[in-house]
Formats: sequence, structure tokens, C-alpha cells
Amino acid sequence: MTRLGIMTAFLLAFLSLQAGFSQSFAFGLKGGLTMGLQQGSSIANNPMFRYHGVGYIETASEENESALYAQLGYHVKGGAQRGAIGRSFFDNRIYRLRDRGFEYGNLSLGLGAKMKKDFGLNLKTYYHFGVRFDYTINSHLVVYEELNLRYNTLYFPLDEFVQKFNYGVSVGGGFEFAFTDLIGGILELTVSPDFSRQYLQPALGGITNPFTGQRTGFTESEARNLAVEISLGIRFLRKVVYID
Repeated sequence: MTRLGIMTAFLLAFLSLQAGFSQSFAFGLKGGLTMGLQQGSSIANNPMFRYHGVGYIETASEENESALYAQLGYHVKGGAQRGAIGRSFFDNRIYRLRDRGFEYGNLSLGLGAKMKKDFGLNLKTYYHFGVRFDYTINSHLVVYEELNLRYNTLYFPLDEFVQKFNYGVSVGGGFEFAFTDLIGGILELTVSPDFSRQYLQPALGGITNPFTGQRTGFTESEARNLAVEISLGIRFLRKVVYID
């Protein structure tokens, strides 16, 4: 079984447990702004602003003081390169590079726990911690293949060095507020660092620098994702009431 299959099996098992034991649970959707950073990258070393969307399910006790959760979502991660000044080797012109995003579209499975506290006025605060498994389903690095072909070089990042499977943790907190007994909303801040490498390029030699025309070499290059996300969502409660 592939790692993606294992991740999916964990989520299905969690859903099956909820249905099998007929316990109360909450579920919903959330999404919002993602600020992506690439740790260790010498190129994409600026913040990149993109988006995410997540479906989640969690346990719900009568006291609603803690919960176990599972979530599955799509997150655009990576980093940005801001415009730089340079001189073209081919036409000797001074130019400014446009801002570039180094994007990775990741399907992410998260499993973890929440601890909650009453804040008053039908409002709870909470913090959460969990583990996370990511699978990269698309990469924006394919756009740089054209530049490598144009200048007959391997100077720009290559999609073949993207690591498809990654893992890390997610920590954060937020507010849970009630609209009715069964419908509510959430506002959440989450920080998600990866422990594994999203991009790993071995050392390369004899590479033509398209901006100077000189031959150069690269040491091993790697980058890890760090995502800071603000989410707004809706929460539905499925309450089970036992009648004697």
C-alpha cells in the first residue's frame, strides 16, 4: 500500500469509528490564507501568500472540553523570490526579474487533539496539536522547464527533485463560537512546519549561468515548508441523544 493509501485508510478508519459507536461528533469546512515559507532555500527565501481549504471531523462530548480530530485538505505551500536586478549575458541588457512563486499543491491529512476552555458568550478558546502527512499532487516548478530549455541549462529548479511525500506537525489555536445548538463557526491560526524536505537537489556541476554565461556548480540544495495559516470555517454538530 502506498503512503497516500495509508493516509486515506487512517481517515476512513476515524470516520468508521464515529459511525460505528454512534457517538456525537462535529464536522465542517474551513479555509483561508496561507503564508508559505521555504526554510533552507537560497532562492525562495521570501513569504508567498496563497490559500487552503480543509474538511474536518472531530469528537464531541457533552462537556466539549477536548476533542480528537481528523482533517483532509488542499494547501498551496512554498516560497517566493522577489524581483532582483541583473544583466543578461545574451543581450547585455539590465533587467529586473519579476516576482516568482515556487508553489507546491499538497494534499494534507492531519490527526490530533484539541483542548478547549469557555470564554463566555457562547464562545470557546482552544489550542490544538497534531501530526500531518502531505502528498504533493502538483508543482509550479514545471514552468521553469521552459527557461532551462531556452538557455540550455539546469540553472533553474527542476520538478524531478520535488519530494512527493512529506510529514510534520501542526500547532495553533483559535475560537469556536455557536450560532445555534447545532451550528457554529471557527476562527483559527495554525503553524505547520515540515520535518522532511519538499525539495532535494543533489550537487550539480558544469551548469551554465544564463545571466553571466559562466560555468558554475551547485552544492546540494534543499528546502522545507513552513506554513502559517488563518482559517475561517463552519462547524456542524451531530448530537446523539439516548432515550431510556
